Amino acid sequence: MEAEAGRPRPAMSAEDERLLMEAKWLPWDERLRHKSWKVRRDANVDLAALCDSIADPKDARLREFGPLFQNSVADCNVSVREKALDALLAFQRASDAADASRYAKGICDAIVAKCLTGRPRIVEKAQAALLLWVGLDAAEVFVESMEKAVKNKMAKAVVPAIDVMFQALSKFGPKVVPPKKVLKMLPQLLDHPDRNVRASSKGLTLELCWWIGKEPVKAILFEKIRDMMIKELEAELANNSAIAKPAHKIRFIRCYDCTWTLIDEYDLVDPVHTLTPPEESGFCDGVKATKWSERRDATELTKLSSTKRIATGDFEDICPTPKKNDGCDFLKWYEPKTTPTPYLKQELLNDLYAVVHGLKEDNTEIKASLISARAQIDELMTAHNAVTDRRRKLKEKDCSACKLSARVVELEEEIQFLLSIIVGFVVLIVALCLGG
Repeated sequence: MEAEAGRPRPAMSAEDERLLMEAKWLPWDERLRHKSWKVRRDANVDLAALCDSIADPKDARLREFGPLFQNSVADCNVSVREKALDALLAFQRASDAADASRYAKGICDAIVAKCLTGRPRIVEKAQAALLLWVGLDAAEVFVESMEKAVKNKMAKAVVPAIDVMFQALSKFGPKVVPPKKVLKMLPQLLDHPDRNVRASSKGLTLELCWWIGKEPVKAILFEKIRDMMIKELEAELANNSAIAKPAHKIRFIRCYDCTWTLIDEYDLVDPVHTLTPPEESGFCDGVKATKWSERRDATELTKLSSTKRIATGDFEDICPTPKKNDGCDFLKWYEPKTTPTPYLKQELLNDLYAVVHGLKEDNTEIKASLISARAQIDELMTAHNAVTDRRRKLKEKDCSACKLSARVVELEEEIQFLLSIIVGFVVLIVALCLGG
């Protein structure tokens, strides 16, 4: 029977020690796929120690280790799985974002499948590994894995997934963690039969509100959840109106901007496909009707203009029709005088003008920021090279000191040997003198 993590292991037999020593000569992939769980566990321990000793994120060995973790973190043995997570954390801390993120998808899916249930220590390490992937610029992969995790039938696997999303949003903010995908998960989570899942989801919703503002979340989410949950959320939101700020930066992106402003609701909603073929919608027949009321109803586009986000499409079949009827060169949208804000006539054009004007003003600032960011990157790279060189010199000095220490010990032994020979000769000479 395989040993379990957390319990004291019995003394290893001579046969087991021999097996582990022989396995150390095998390649990493063979050690991690060995039929003995003890060999696999020992391989992950050695791999973690080796990754901790690597100081250069561009070390070629890290590219060799990356593909190994997808299977090791999903090992059937709990003890091996825990040590594999330790090795993965060491690998993530030592790796460069550009190199490590290519392995994120397979590893995140394996963690979601095997490591979000069971012992609290394994769950905590799994959550730490998922958060490190966000820091390694793999936030999209992280959220996609969380979409799979929240669909798990076991509530005890869903709660850690929600908790790690909460931590990711709290530490990195919605510039890194895409809030649109998180919003899509919340309706089913807030209506989950398990109360722990509902409580965690409510906390995630509140955190999202504090990041992107209440109104976008209310407009998108509140129409899809129960009235009781809406009342609870509104009560919590009334007590806190602060705007959060990220606590962490994406690793290796030095010019990351920590400032944050509220997100426009337009960026969060999905586009609505309002365009249908004119023949199917009755539009063509309506504009040719003899009664003016039927023509009015056919050309009434207020519902389309009130849609938060219209999907792109080919409106060529519809746009020429009003031109032929009234002889105007522009498409006249039917908006009653009671419409409070003629969105398409006024707001849209005003918003476009403001955006274009703002982009022109920000262009100079962006160029200055890029120049400053490049200068900072150059300074940091220079400092990094200096630190690396210093570490190399310290290692060389340590090696020299070890060699000198060993040489001193050898000389002391030789001196003692020579003294013993001299004492022997003195005793021999005294004995000969006394005998003579």
